[in-house]
Amino acid sequence: MVDIKTLESELAGLGVKLETARTRRQKHLTELRAVMVRAELTNDRKVVAEQGPLNKLVAADQVLLNQLERQIKDTTRQLDLARAQSACAASRAAAAVPGPEKRRWFDVRTPRGAIVRHKHASLDALRRELQSGYVAVAEVFGCDDDGIGGFPVAVGQRKQLLEALHAMSEA
Repeated sequence: MVDIKTLESELAGLGVKLETARTRRQKHLTELRAVMVRAELTNDRKVVAEQGPLNKLVAADQVLLNQLERQIKDTTRQLDLARAQSACAASRAAAAVPGPEKRRWFDVRTPRGAIVRHKHASLDALRRELQSGYVAVAEVFGCDDDGIGGFPVAVGQRKQLLEALHAMSEA
């Protein structure tokens, strides 16, 4: 399950990687500048040849920085979505008129592709509460009160499952 704490720790780890990559790139740029100054002062072909590998290192560092910045942006967006979903669910739960007890478990696919479990009175109630990008994919049968265990049945297949179980019990 992907939750807010997981996303926060992932974001912190990406931040550390980004700072390390920036430091490494700055080191390579400093070395490249020093080689360029030496090459200009000495006109030595060996010194000029040292610039090629350093240019490649600087370019590779820039590609890594761009990838990390993109990952940070995506993770931040996902964290914001998760926080908004959590706040929305909490506010709806607080404002909701007491209704039927939430006793059915459903698997929900998040925008990142992770599957999380939610407990609701019905599939319609769950769908009303989910934000865009979150999709109910299965109802879970046989799990405990914490949503652990059980077996998922694709949404819309509940009737066929119950008919099959009923037919098996009559046989």
